[in-house]
Order: sequence, then structure tokens, then C-alpha cells
Amino acid sequence: MLTLVVTIAALAAGPGDDNGPRTLYRPEMLETLVNPACSHCIDESRRKAGELRDDDRVLAWIRGKYDGGAIPYRWFLVPYRVISDTYGVFVHDADAGFVRGYPASLDYRFHGWRNGIMVMRHRDGTLFDCLTGEAFDGPRKGERLTPIPTIETNWGPWLKAQPGTVAYAMVSRFQPQPMPKTSTPESRSTRPPADPRLPAEERVFGLALGGESRAWPLGSLGDRAGLRKGKLGGQEFVILWDGRTRTASAYAPETEGPKPQTATLAPDPGDAEAPWVDRETGSRWSIAGRAVAGPRKGQALRWLPGVMVKWYAWAASYPRTAVAGIETTNGTAAVKVLSCHSEGTPARITLVLEIQREPADLDAQAESDSAIDALRRGIDDLEDQIKQAGNDAEARKVPERLLQEARRMANRPRGDLPGSFSMIIISIFKGRNQPVHRQFSALPVWRHAVDSSRYRKGEPVRCKAALETNLGKGDYTIMITPVDIMAAEYGGSDAVDLVVGG
Repeated sequence: MLTLVVTIAALAAGPGDDNGPRTLYRPEMLETLVNPACSHCIDESRRKAGELRDDDRVLAWIRGKYDGGAIPYRWFLVPYRVISDTYGVFVHDADAGFVRGYPASLDYRFHGWRNGIMVMRHRDGTLFDCLTGEAFDGPRKGERLTPIPTIETNWGPWLKAQPGTVAYAMVSRFQPQPMPKTSTPESRSTRPPADPRLPAEERVFGLALGGESRAWPLGSLGDRAGLRKGKLGGQEFVILWDGRTRTASAYAPETEGPKPQTATLAPDPGDAEAPWVDRETGSRWSIAGRAVAGPRKGQALRWLPGVMVKWYAWAASYPRTAVAGIETTNGTAAVKVLSCHSEGTPARITLVLEIQREPADLDAQAESDSAIDALRRGIDDLEDQIKQAGNDAEARKVPERLLQEARRMANRPRGDLPGSFSMIIISIFKGRNQPVHRQFSALPVWRHAVDSSRYRKGEPVRCKAALETNLGKGDYTIMITPVDIMAAEYGGSDAVDLVVGG
């Protein structure tokens, strides 16, 4: 079941914060594993029969010689958070909840934490953020490592699908260790103030492309195989989700190679190991973005650098990230605050906004059908959120207001497309994380923007919003988040500073 997640935006301290990034360097705390002996998954499954479990978590690199390989957490990535190897540099930040792979090297070592995220050091003294790959200090400052294609999955399904791929030899030196259940005090001490849009420990799938970023809460992706489509930073993407293993991976909707071919995927539950079929040839595709049956067998999709990670770490690295709910195939949206003016105390605030959205890929009828179906599924989840909130009025406010609008929209006849962004959420903050005002504002002019030729061409639509507040004198930050109730989609936020009574 899908969950609607609202972008209630606030400013999160992180790189560029007034106090600067928080760091703690303890290179002696965790040993780095360098160039371990290699084997194959099928051989190690026999060596460790009865010890390796089907649900053992693994980091799998999914391209290259032997079509990649898998590293079981308990044997390698729990005791060694950085592995420098000839297949890649593999990192496991158990506190921030992510794994990554970077180009092969024997020269990286664990070094500490920055903004709650693990840091590794190259032998030349350069320090790298393990999540973004950014060099933030040292002789190569400003460079960025390019992630290699990896996914986080389970040993059993990986072994079944890729028995001949690489594994590290699980000799007596390597003994299984329990998965960490709590975060280390060292990591927690460097975390910036929390971004309140999501719980700090909630895991999301993050994707950053072309200067834009977005996060999908894993809880919104359901329990079965599915996918999300869209465009980010000018790049079309498809996110595959395997509910069995709780694995998400992102790809361009085209094959690798000098002559890429379009691959339009859709879920098909006929094969649990490869539950996606392309429209062009009927070939079946796995979570690794590889065709395992059909005319395209052996071909692979072009991987995009998505990562499953805890929200606090993603928000610290990408503080202006959007947070997605139910995705549609009709593109992305963003709002821009053109002007903001206040009068009196308490303040009456007037905003002039501009919405920019990519042109729709589907015709109105198909888009309407898809959006209404998604919206009806989401209504159940909104009702669950309200029940879980209990008597917490603040926690109930957002889902109750959205549920009211969602029910109204879901009752519209199919084919009667109500249009573009029909609501904005205005959140006002004093300081970094102190929400002092929140308001839902309907914008009926946007409901008909979809019928205009300029909207179809992706040209912006302007609107004015006014609100009464109880704000006294002071400095505030206003965050605006557009909400497309019809598509259950939340666009990227914009922020402006406001001085009341100055």
C-alpha cells in the first residue's frame, strides 16, 4: 500500500550552515579491509552452508567482470566499514543506513564522521564524504567520486539469480558479527539539527541528478514489486522496487551501450525474480536492471546513482531536496516565490508564486485514470496515518486536510481531469526548526492550467496567495510546497526570508 508523504519543509543545518559542518575524526576506531581474496557466490554458499541465510543483507555490485558480486554484511561490512579492493571501494555506514561503491582503489581508509555521515581518507590526505563522494578537504578538494552501480539486497535471491558472481573468500579470519542495533555516539555527535519533514531515522531512496534531488520514503513503496517514473535534473528515470527484499534501484529507461534502446518497463508478477516486463519486446528484467529472459536477455539498463539511506543523512547532504509521495509519469514540478510582502502586526502576508512543470507525457484520459486509481489507494493510507496519530492534533492536521481534498478529488468522474497543483502548504519557521505557522491554501486558478496551451508547453503559471497570521515582530523563513492532490504528488519547495514589523 502506498503512503502519501507531504513535504513540510524546514531549513536543515548542514554544509554551509553558520556553524559549519560538524566533524569527528577517529581513524583508529574501525579497521579497513584491503584487497581480500576472492571466490564466487556459489562456492561460498557451499563453504558457509547453514551459516549464510537467505535473508542475510548484502551489498551487490551489479556490473563489470562476472556481472558483479555480493558482500555479506555480517562477515565483511559490519566489522569493516570501508573495503578498498580491486573490484571497488565499498563503504557501509551503519549509522546513516547506506552502502555505496566507488571506483577500484587500495588507497582509502576509514577516517571518521562529518554531519553524521562516514568519512574516508585517501592516502594523499584528501577527505571524502562516503555518501556523496565529495572531496571536502585536502589536495583534491572539490572533486567528486563517481559511484559504481550497486544495490542493497538479500543473499538468497542474489545467489539464485547470480550464482557465478564474485564473493570474498569467507575463510576462518572472517567471522559473522551481529548487525548493529543502535547508532554510535561518535556519529550522533556530529549530526546537524534534524530536518522535520520526516523522522530522522526513516529510510528513504534518494536520487540526485543534474543539480536536483528527491527522496522517496521506503514505507511509501509498498510490499510488492513496483516502479516509479519521472524526470529529475533533465534526466528521465525509473525506480524499481522489490518488496520481497526491500530493495530499490534507479535506472535510465534505456539500455547501456553506444546505441541505447528505449525500455519502457511495467510490473508483471509472473516471475518473482524478474517482475518487470518491457513494452517494446516483452523481455523480463531483474532488480539489477538486467534482462534475464526474452529478446533482450543479457542487456542491461543504464544505472543511476540512487541510494537507500536514512533521512537525516540525505537531508544533511541535500538540504533542498524534495520529498516524493506517490509518483506519476507526468513529470516533476517546482514552485518559485516571486515576491513576499507583509503588512501590520500580526502580519498579513501576500505571496506571488510561479509554478513550473514539465509537460505531461500521457494524454489527459490516461493520466486521469492513473492518478485517480493511485489516489484511491492512498486514501486508505491517509486514514491509517490519522489513526496512528491518535490525539496528537498537530500530527493529524496534514493527513486530515489532505484526506478531505483527496476524497473530493477521487469522486470526480474519470476523464474529468481537475488540473494542476490545487493546493499549497505554507510553513513559517522562526529559526532553524521552530514551526510557528502552517496553512493550507487552495489555488483554484491552477486547477484549469492544464487546459492552457502554455501549461502543455511547460511554461510557468502564476498565482497570488494571502494569509492572516499571528506573527509578531521578528525574522522568519517561509517555505512553500505545492501539492497536486489529483496526482498525489508534492513538488519541490522554495523558501524566502521575511521580516515582520522591521
